[in-house]
Amino acid sequence: YIGGSISMNESECMLASVQTAIEKKCPYIFVSASGGMRMMTNMLSLMQMTRMTIGINELKKNNLPYIVVISNPTTGGLSASIVSTSDICIGEGGPNGGATFAFAGRRIVEATQKTELPSDFQTVSWQKTKGQVDMILDRKDIAPTIGTLLSILLKKQKSENIEENDSLIENPTQETKQAS
Repeated sequence: YIGGSISMNESECMLASVQTAIEKKCPYIFVSASGGMRMMTNMLSLMQMTRMTIGINELKKNNLPYIVVISNPTTGGLSASIVSTSDICIGEGGPNGGATFAFAGRRIVEATQKTELPSDFQTVSWQKTKGQVDMILDRKDIAPTIGTLLSILLKKQKSENIEENDSLIENPTQETKQAS
């Protein structure tokens, strides 16, 4: 397991869990901790970014909540693909800005930009200021907060389904118009 990197096996497990969430019509919570994609193995490893993103898009087509918890580290292809497509993104807090959340390494970015970067660069707190992370929580607060978020999201989703069904009952021709 090279730096928590993702290859075909890890991607298959993730896709199987997304499929289970779709079949059971339940929210999907992804806790990220990875060094990115295992590009040194072969091109098939890099292609897993696309496959996982397509899986998440299927989850969203089924109107299921998708929550990501960013733990330390979350870097590379994982941060560039499925982590950045979440409905709600929670960063794990901690000293020095919290969990690392980045695509390329700090030295690479500094060399490319030819500038010194802030000390909290590539942390969840820095990403929160850029709009990439919705909230930062201590580890002990993550589970109860997810519970609260899901109770709100699922209640809203249930009421929307009821309203949609009521409108179809009141105006049955609406269904035919939408389908054609």
